[in-house]
Amino acid sequence: MLTVFKNLSKTKFPFFLCQPIEENVDDPPESSNATASVSPGTARRTGSGEPKSKVPKTVSTLTSYVDRTSPEEVDKIDAAFAKAVYSGGLPLSVFSSNPYFADALRLLRPSYPGPPTTHALRKPLLQNELREVEKVHDEKVKQADCVTLMLDGWTNRKGDGSIYFLLGTPEVIFYDAIEPGVNKEDAEYLAKEIEKVMEKVESHRVQMITADNAPVMQCALELVRQKYPHIFTVGCAAHGLNLLAGDFVKLRPIAAIKSKAVQVVKIRRKRVAHAIFKDAQKAQTGSNPITLKSPNPTRFSGDCILFKCVSANRQALQTTALNVDAKVPPATRLFLCDPEFWKDIEEAETLLKPIAKAITILESESATLSLVPRVLMDIKTCVMEFLEKSHLTKDIRNSVLKRVEYRINFICKGVHKAAYLLDPRFLGESLSDVDILDAMEIIEKMAVDLKLDYNAIENNVAIYRSKTGIFSREILWKSVDSPDFNLLLWWQGKCREQPVMPVAERLLQLKPTACDCERVWSDYEQTHSKRRNRLENTRTTNLVKVKRHLRSVLAQKQKAGKNKGKSSDIAYYRGISAVTLAIQYYEVQDDEEDSEAEDPGSDLDSDWNSEEEVESNSDSDTD
Repeated sequence: MLTVFKNLSKTKFPFFLCQPIEENVDDPPESSNATASVSPGTARRTGSGEPKSKVPKTVSTLTSYVDRTSPEEVDKIDAAFAKAVYSGGLPLSVFSSNPYFADALRLLRPSYPGPPTTHALRKPLLQNELREVEKVHDEKVKQADCVTLMLDGWTNRKGDGSIYFLLGTPEVIFYDAIEPGVNKEDAEYLAKEIEKVMEKVESHRVQMITADNAPVMQCALELVRQKYPHIFTVGCAAHGLNLLAGDFVKLRPIAAIKSKAVQVVKIRRKRVAHAIFKDAQKAQTGSNPITLKSPNPTRFSGDCILFKCVSANRQALQTTALNVDAKVPPATRLFLCDPEFWKDIEEAETLLKPIAKAITILESESATLSLVPRVLMDIKTCVMEFLEKSHLTKDIRNSVLKRVEYRINFICKGVHKAAYLLDPRFLGESLSDVDILDAMEIIEKMAVDLKLDYNAIENNVAIYRSKTGIFSREILWKSVDSPDFNLLLWWQGKCREQPVMPVAERLLQLKPTACDCERVWSDYEQTHSKRRNRLENTRTTNLVKVKRHLRSVLAQKQKAGKNKGKSSDIAYYRGISAVTLAIQYYEVQDDEEDSEAEDPGSDLDSDWNSEEEVESNSDSDTD
């Protein structure tokens, strides 16, 4: 593109700053003035009519002062705009429907023909970006020793369903998605589609499949395991912990206090009462208040968030209840002023807080499979300490302990114990002899699959656990407690020649949860929104895939250098005491919803309040 300025000599643009375009001309006669080819701008910059150094023989033409945008530059600018639209989840008509964008861009670059059209964003630009994303994903899969396969389903507002597949390489990538169409999503169909993805990425790379705990999904995983015996299939650890929190809330005393807390939160539905509450809250907490939040059955740790926000706003809630203009119901006003209510709220929060903290840790991108046994041990310790101080009856205490044991066995499998054993931060600490044998069976199975010498590995594990032989060197263990400790680098860099290293390398790359599937579910919901409900399923999937990749690249750039010297949740969890965990507050993320599936053990004990059942299958795609 070429833009010529009219009345060039009368414009206020500082043309003396423009660089002249060099053009080859014939050498001038010897008698000609050497300064004839020096532009006025050069003379003005040097302060005299003579240049300070010899300059190329050039001539100034009209094109020296013209704003030009080549077709290549236009393509680059369009691609940059497309990335901004896709990563931000903006409507594809964001430029076409708002001409002010074009006006602003013309001021910045007059020769730029304008932002990309809706058609360009929907088709050519999106396809170009998608090809680049898939190229990067394929390269990551090729470089990975093993991957974790995760899957979940989503249905849009028009009733069109999708099943999407993620791969942990160990970085989680959105790999593929399918549309079931008229096919019934039963165990056989899901198993068949899982096998197709495995063959696409080469089945020997897939070491574990993680999904939700819905019965249909568990049946599908069992079918896959029969065909590929080297694969481990486990449920999502975070979802299992969320079910444990739900078990606690079904206790009649906790269910009663939850019902009262829900009535308190409903204050925000009344405009005057909420305004009075906000004024009192501002006076109490200043500029950083904790808002009142209702529990969401599809949100992990939702009940703990409810108890925490009510407890944090005690003074403001009591002030609101005593205000006549707020018109708080008498029953609500009565228990808000009752000290026993606040004592019960504190007890309920203390009981659920260790689970909420553990879920937050396992949801982290840096979480490993070895953390699952550690968090379960600490949760059990916290619960036992809570029961010693609580006023619950003996029967309810026994029911709580029974439920904890059931959930631990439900979540923690042999592969978790094997990873915990080979994590140098833990060394299998507190595992029973039976647990050690379960872990060694997994290690033996992997050794056979990898065609390794199991006898050498078994002896190597014994030396590793006892810190004898080469593992007695102190230099090996110096970095273990560091906040920036990297499990894979420890094995690959310091213990590469050890027989057990190939097994440890694969186990410690596996993902403990399928929480990234829930994040993808949220991305789908944000992309195919009420205002964008005409988007086709295929295009929605492509937009989500590109968006997640672009945001991942941006997050990696922003993260570099920011966390130096900061301790992570994982480092915090190393050697933490159960008492500290019980009183530690956790950070709440409000902008993400997590789905919950059926609980296969919902009828385990009759002491639980059946009226509070919330473990229905919310994944409509996997019925």
